Amino acid sequence: YGAEQIISGENRPWGGPNAWIAAPEDAEPWAELRWDAPVAAHEVRLYLDPDLTMELPSSRARHWEKSHLFAARTGMPPQLIKELALTAELETGETVKLAELHNQHQRLVTVPLPQAARIRALRVTVRQTWGGLPPILYKISVFKSSRQMP
Repeated sequence: YGAEQIISGENRPWGGPNAWIAAPEDAEPWAELRWDAPVAAHEVRLYLDPDLTMELPSSRARHWEKSHLFAARTGMPPQLIKELALTAELETGETVKLAELHNQHQRLVTVPLPQAARIRALRVTVRQTWGGLPPILYKISVFKSSRQMP
């Protein structure tokens, strides 16, 4: 469950962990991608863990016989990232905040960059999960800009 897992190419645990899990004792965990040369990026996608193994109730579940019911989810997944900051180190060495998310509840977080930026590093800092468990991050994808850079 090391940080190298977030670039495995998978966004779920197919055939292996394919996930970074922060150390339980880390109060403000972070994961970072760093490039030898700056890259032109226009979008960042974070694939988080909403515990897809847990059954979700159907809107029709209330009509089922009691013998067909299951233990439905009663709240947000405790390892799902609730609060995070996304920062980038630019080609110039300056660090800028790309996004700060609060009460985040989605599996796929897409952060479009307003204009193509040339970045050397990208950091996801986790401030809080929904239930106090260490955060799980499956994948970080950085999409290069198709626009010409000066």
